[in-house]
Amino acid sequence: SSGINAEYPLRPGEHFKSFKEFEQIFLELAEEHDYDKGMVYDVLQVIKYWKEDEEYVRQELCGINPARIKKIRSLPDSWIMMPQMPDHVMGEGVTLEEEMEAGRIYLIETDMLEGVGDGGMLMPILTGFSLPMIVSLADGLFYHDRDDKLRPIAIRLEYKNGGHAPTFWHPPPISAEEESHEYLSWMLAKMYSSSANMQIHAILTHFVQAHAIVETYAIALYRCLPRQHPIHKLLVPHLAGVIPINVQGRQFLTKSTGVMAALMASGDKLWRLADVFMKQFRYEHCVMPENVRTREVEDLPGYHFRDDALQWWEELTTYVGDFVALHYFTDEMVAGDSELQNMVHEIRTIGFKRIPENAQFPAVLDNIPDLVQYCTVLMFNSSVWHTAVNFGQFNYLGYVPNAPCAMTLPPPAQDDKITMERVLLSMPVKEMARIQIDISYSLSLFSPVEKFFLGSVREDKNDLSSETSMVDEEELACMDNLMRRLKEFQNRINERNRGLRIPYEIIRPDNTPLTVQT
Repeated sequence: SSGINAEYPLRPGEHFKSFKEFEQIFLELAEEHDYDKGMVYDVLQVIKYWKEDEEYVRQELCGINPARIKKIRSLPDSWIMMPQMPDHVMGEGVTLEEEMEAGRIYLIETDMLEGVGDGGMLMPILTGFSLPMIVSLADGLFYHDRDDKLRPIAIRLEYKNGGHAPTFWHPPPISAEEESHEYLSWMLAKMYSSSANMQIHAILTHFVQAHAIVETYAIALYRCLPRQHPIHKLLVPHLAGVIPINVQGRQFLTKSTGVMAALMASGDKLWRLADVFMKQFRYEHCVMPENVRTREVEDLPGYHFRDDALQWWEELTTYVGDFVALHYFTDEMVAGDSELQNMVHEIRTIGFKRIPENAQFPAVLDNIPDLVQYCTVLMFNSSVWHTAVNFGQFNYLGYVPNAPCAMTLPPPAQDDKITMERVLLSMPVKEMARIQIDISYSLSLFSPVEKFFLGSVREDKNDLSSETSMVDEEELACMDNLMRRLKEFQNRINERNRGLRIPYEIIRPDNTPLTVQT
């Protein structure tokens, strides 16, 4: 007997029969492949709390795809069919409409997955068998309540590839037992949400935004600026390495027959997904203060990624401004720098040639503030942004139920009674789980040649001062001042983290490489 309900017959590949088995296979791989013990501990912390709504929210704000949530003042058309919210979700007498007007409702959308077909065609490359891999929309609604906590209040699932009607799921009452339909249906909805999040993260947030776009900057830099050019000296530590690592990524991970294509639900249509993203991509998305302002998330509690990213932006802007001031004394000097203008022109007109409005990247830089912002964009996105979305992958993907690479059954109908058997049969089989764990571990490791903003003798980490692109004493002083400020910043992060159940330290300066090397 398989222990699985006969209503859902087993397909090729062995399904897990309990969540404990997922944990066991993780621990077996950790021992078999000698995973770093600190990284294993971080996954075990997620395993401890992953079912809780508090942890679900924390991962949306501080996980590997941390810049998607936005404030809304009215529901999108796709939510119009949502039935009346149960009283226990928001509280007696609290209405969704009133709280939207008060600016307390937030949304995470997965509309970029629309039109992306189900995967599974390439699964035999990895496992020797094929099974469905479902691509479903999974949007989340969140409430910043009067106790200053952010809570999930609804998840909307829509399996358009199967022509299914949208369904809406809400947190169960506090009294609900873990074996109850109410509890399991909400947990399953969060799994579909996390799986959809992984599809968007892997190709868009990570590969396209933190790798492919950064490669555009690097190519233009090397083509247009000689090594002695001040902006070359400023930026080359943050753009070196991205071109060769992207060649490897395209060869082994993201090509149409690569590991990602075979493993992920969206794998059969990876580049359609990238195309949808690039049509929406704009320069302002890379300007962190503008990104936060546009999404109206300045007052969300527990948003440590936002806090640390904005502090990084401030520190890098100061650093770039001090450096630029050594070489450009007037706006006319910026406008008259033909080599600089050529780089800006190539990024816009060649790098982003096929993107609407050339992604609204500047056509020219004709003043010092714009040059400072532009250099900060390139530096921030090739270092801090890549760190934020890359090096935490094992934390969240290492335990497969927390973020499945693919769901293997369509989302349930609204009146389905959800059982644990139904949940387990929706999850990746053991072969898929092993591959997900191993890949996420490999992608979360630092390169042996990595250099960091702040070093560590104990961990054999070289810091920014080990870079040799700058030789002038005044330039080196800019670098020293940045490192001094980053040490103070890191002390503040450490102090804050002492009060957190799971610390947010992904973009701590001694964890943040200068450039994209992995």
